[in-house]
Amino acid sequence: MRSVEFFTYLLPSDRAGGDPHPSRFKLTTWQAVAYPGATCVKDSREVRMCPESPAERALLGVPGLEDDYSTPRP
Repeated sequence: MRSVEFFTYLLPSDRAGGDPHPSRFKLTTWQAVAYPGATCVKDSREVRMCPESPAERALLGVPGLEDDYSTPRP
């Protein structure tokens, strides 16, 4: 497993001149790119362990990209 850093970001307001508001969910730096003007709150850092291999995903019951979602599961 690998560790991934998540942060709260201050997102720009949709209204002109509005104050930035905190993100509802913690985001990684690459997820925050989707929000132009987002500012990272460094003190909100949270490290999560994320599975990398198919064996780690299977152990945790997390489906991987190779799983077939078209077949109903019991």
